[in-house]
Amino acid sequence: MKDLRIMRNRDISQIIIVDNSISAFACHLENGIYIPSYYGQADDNCLKDIMELLKLIANCKDVREKLDQFVGLKELYEQYVN
Repeated sequence: MKDLRIMRNRDISQIIIVDNSISAFACHLENGIYIPSYYGQADDNCLKDIMELLKLIANCKDVREKLDQFVGLKELYEQYVN
């Protein structure tokens, strides 16, 4: 599990976690982008695909707001637990 609170010299609103395990960013769903596992597939374009999203949000004051718009993991999680 990746806990961004340990990064005391960084602004959490500017950090994105890209991982193939949602549990890795469970503490910070609003900062996460889920990608499927990579096993050497020649047609895997996940990182290339999220590059466009990263370009869109590169200059945002708070990346979490844009990730919520495009990815929405926190909302999905809240629907799942309720």
